[in-house]
Amino acid sequence: LCRFHCSQGLTFANGVLYESTGLYSQSKVRRLDITTGEVLSSINIPNQYFGEGLAYYPKNNTLIELTWKRRTVLLYDADSLQQVNEIQFQTGRNEGWGI
Repeated sequence: LCRFHCSQGLTFANGVLYESTGLYSQSKVRRLDITTGEVLSSINIPNQYFGEGLAYYPKNNTLIELTWKRRTVLLYDADSLQQVNEIQFQTGRNEGWGI
């Protein structure tokens, strides 16, 4: 059982490890030093979302994060972690998991 940082997604790009964590009101997207594990930068995602899978899209240096039950994809600039877009999606179960 996770109490603080439950890793839901990991991806590596530009010499940085990116992690998404999940728990309502505690989900984060973090940039980590690949060698030491030190948190280089971190953002909290809005409380209504449970962060899930994370992927890097190199064409525009974007992180793509699924949320669990809110049918929402959050897009971030990979360098600043600033949210740049939000997209709604639908699946048979309307849940996002890993990507």
